Amino acid sequence: MNKYEKIRDIGKGNYGNTILVRDKKDDHYVMKIINIAQMSQKEKKQCLKEV
Repeated sequence: MNKYEKIRDIGKGNYGNTILVRDKKDDHYVMKIINIAQMSQKEKKQCLKEV
């Protein structure tokens, strides 16, 4: 995350938070932070499909 500067929160979903970030060298990106530690295998597969 040190490579990116957080601009603002965009939203929250079932699998994590979405934030607008800026690469300190380039441009703006959207980043989704997903906590998979507590997910079942089925949820992990669904999460990967969403990405």
